[in-house]
Amino acid sequence: MDNNRPERTVRGPVTWRYVCLGSGGPNGAKAAGPLLSVMQTAHWAGLNPYRYMLVWLNVCEGNRGQAPADLSPWLPWEIDKRRMEALRPPPHTGGPLPAGRQRHRPPPARPVPRAA
Repeated sequence: MDNNRPERTVRGPVTWRYVCLGSGGPNGAKAAGPLLSVMQTAHWAGLNPYRYMLVWLNVCEGNRGQAPADLSPWLPWEIDKRRMEALRPPPHTGGPLPAGRQRHRPPPARPVPRAA
């Protein structure tokens, strides 16, 4: 019995807080907690968390900086198939990287359907 999976699960948020110089106090912690929870939920649902948040923020921007009144289309278990496919990470191409390349460059982003 070990705790490797829980340790790996918290590594990302802990590293994020370290890079961002901590939560900066109670208000920062209150903001960081829900954000990290949403990002992890999107990840566990098989979505690309960065893309999920980017699309969400674009929808909020189009709604004068406010969240949509109906949040149900954004819950991972309620997302329609078309949006789900657009929010998934690109498939892994597999195989070793070509000589001289440090990182794999992802394919260009697909357009994401807007919420109704």
